[in-house]
Amino acid sequence: MAITFRADKNQITNKVLKIMKNRGFVDICAYFDRDSTVRKQVAYSDWDFMGCLSKFCDLESVDYAVEMLKNIKVIDNNAIYNKREFEYLRKEVKGINSGLQGRSSSFEGGKFKIPWTTISPMMERILYMLSSVRKPKVIAGRYPIY
Repeated sequence: MAITFRADKNQITNKVLKIMKNRGFVDICAYFDRDSTVRKQVAYSDWDFMGCLSKFCDLESVDYAVEMLKNIKVIDNNAIYNKREFEYLRKEVKGINSGLQGRSSSFEGGKFKIPWTTISPMMERILYMLSSVRKPKVIAGRYPIY
């Protein structure tokens, strides 16, 4: 089953676009147009928009995704995930609670060996949320073959 997710318009215009303007990624007069291909406008497929959405709005995006998944009955209407527990786990994995900030390739002397990854902050949160809510017995993954 394929599900298409798009962040809600308020989140896009209020937070992500403001961050993009402040960081100089887009013109100060830029506005959001989901279908735009003109660079003076911000399109949903722009790498800098998607990066800001994931890095700075992962909480809001996943909350919105949870509601969407509840509406289409992929997860139970009463499903919740512990956001505080997720933040603690994220800090532990990245070594923030143990004084190893900035070390993303390994966690020396700790419990984790962290390979370089392309999993975004939003994907970290959504994978945690889904596993927390659905509680699968097995999680399988593989590296893509090119």
